[in-house]
Amino acid sequence: MSIGTTIKKLRRERDMTQEQLAEYLGISACAISQWECDRTAPDISQIPLLVRIFGVTSDELLGISDLNKEAEISRLHDEINELSRIGKKRESFDLAEKAHKMYPDSYDLMYAYASQFSYIYYDKNFPEDEKKKLLMESIKLLEAIMAGCTDENLRINAMSTILWMYRENGEIDKAWEVAKKFPRLINSYEFHRVHISNGDERIDAHMDLLYHGLIQHLLNSIVRNYKDSSGKRFFNHSEMCLLYKKMIDILDVIFENGDLGFYFSDYSDAHKFIAKYYAQEGDSENSLTYLEGAADAVVAYMRDYYQKDYTHTSLLFKGVTTSGKEIWYQSTDNDASNLLAEMKKPHYDFIRTDERFTAIEEKLAPFAGKWE
Repeated sequence: MSIGTTIKKLRRERDMTQEQLAEYLGISACAISQWECDRTAPDISQIPLLVRIFGVTSDELLGISDLNKEAEISRLHDEINELSRIGKKRESFDLAEKAHKMYPDSYDLMYAYASQFSYIYYDKNFPEDEKKKLLMESIKLLEAIMAGCTDENLRINAMSTILWMYRENGEIDKAWEVAKKFPRLINSYEFHRVHISNGDERIDAHMDLLYHGLIQHLLNSIVRNYKDSSGKRFFNHSEMCLLYKKMIDILDVIFENGDLGFYFSDYSDAHKFIAKYYAQEGDSENSLTYLEGAADAVVAYMRDYYQKDYTHTSLLFKGVTTSGKEIWYQSTDNDASNLLAEMKKPHYDFIRTDERFTAIEEKLAPFAGKWE
């Protein structure tokens, strides 16, 4: 049964005229007639209104069985995640919004839509008043997940996401209430998994804790430059340069064979920051040296890790296999394109004609493009 036929059936069962339904929806009776003749269909934004007017579920209105519904929700969820993973944040947001309106009772799609705010927050082209509206809507959806969802992982994700939304909305007390519900780091699943497992599973658990947990947290913490109570950054620019050098040293020790895997981007970003620092200081030798290091890491990532499975040879992670297919990106431009864009900035003008600078551009050019 088409949606137009379903609307006609539901309207007649409730002794409602086309004119009355049109008035409820704020549209013309002609539009209702067009729906019921299957010449046009309701806009996705009108589905929640029709559901409330007729007192039915979105599935009943759309004629979707439970099995089809689960498959479609899963498909939409995967598509939203993939768009977001390759840096198509606005496309991901638009699809998440439509999917949530289509299946407003799906906790998975509630979370997919609400969590999009973390991307929209940094979108300078998104109107500020719309950001505020979306923030409030996202908070309500996450609160609904926390209150009614029985999937513990989804509830925890909702709690983690709502923390900074409360902060951004000035609701610090609520943020603390949620934060205090989490266990301390030493009591996390990742730590306990190591202690209770045995054999190969215990090795996998230990490696996962180190690789995706402790090392990543350490590197992020090293270069996190918070403001103090007066609004001043704790580290100055030259100190940040030294901290990025420490990050490089740590990665060189951990991955002595240069098989950085997941951490190629951290390695190249550290080199890129230092190269910029030296360029702004007018130090051509160091600026070029660190630009070369950044380019080498980007090329190695694109060549050896991007969209591939990767097995480490460094001692600490020997035999550990990770996948470049699981990396999420902040923009659609890949790392080679981003580094080339950085090299076009004015602070590099004084070395732009240097042969080493030109060689770096030539090395990056074949790899520049979009994440796919």
